[in-house]
Amino acid sequence: MFLVVIVFAIAYLSFFLFEYGTSGSVAEENRGMIVRDELKPGEHHLSGLIQLPSACDSFSIKTTELDAFRYHLSFETWREPQRDCENTPVARPFNTVVFAPAFGVFLTADLDGVALPFTLIPSIIN
Repeated sequence: MFLVVIVFAIAYLSFFLFEYGTSGSVAEENRGMIVRDELKPGEHHLSGLIQLPSACDSFSIKTTELDAFRYHLSFETWREPQRDCENTPVARPFNTVVFAPAFGVFLTADLDGVALPFTLIPSIIN
């Protein structure tokens, strides 16, 4: 078990060095929403906050496996017809699970068909 934790830690350290080594720190990157990736063997538990157009909007999330290492998150919104709201953005929490390899995974996302930039913050769960 300890060896598995070490392997996951080395994999994510390599990811961060590769992803942010030449462009600065994670804090300096402005990539839209923050997505937390709680990693278990073969599972990515993703959570965060998504900005919706108003408090009257609801959303669903769908994950799609594009190939063995590429996955896509699709956020779809709709307005609840019985409510009257101002168009003031509101943050809503989300969470989903992607069953994928521990490392080498590339995630993309969209909100109603428009590319949604995000920063992935991984953490390993024992």
